[in-house]
Amino acid sequence: MYERLTNKDVTPSMDEFIKHIGACKELFENVHSYLTDELCSEIKITFSRDSSLGAWGANYKRKAKYLCTIIAEKNAFLVVMRLTDDQIKTAYDEVLPYTQNCMNNYQRTSNGGWVQYRVISIEQLNDVKNILNIRQK
Repeated sequence: MYERLTNKDVTPSMDEFIKHIGACKELFENVHSYLTDELCSEIKITFSRDSSLGAWGANYKRKAKYLCTIIAEKNAFLVVMRLTDDQIKTAYDEVLPYTQNCMNNYQRTSNGGWVQYRVISIEQLNDVKNILNIRQK
């Protein structure tokens, strides 16, 4: 259902990346503008070799600090963020139950972990922006 761009031999252009996102194109463009304009991040499309992702994604960094990766999916996109325990606690009570569920099921690392969050609605996008705002502080 949420097929990803998985051919690691062919780097997609930004237009191909957005075209693959399809029905959620406007949501992606919204978060992309937020990341690049408001958070002043740089973008680089790379292939994620993480076994749980294994697809092309847009990596966003502000200076040397990693903010997130957005994986293009068919009619959706997946935002992957590494959050500390404190960042998760700060955001938890302010987000949708769906977002809380994603935070409850993250890949644990020392002091936090990797949260994977599929975006298909404006409400979910607003949660992502709130979390990114907490993340970049």
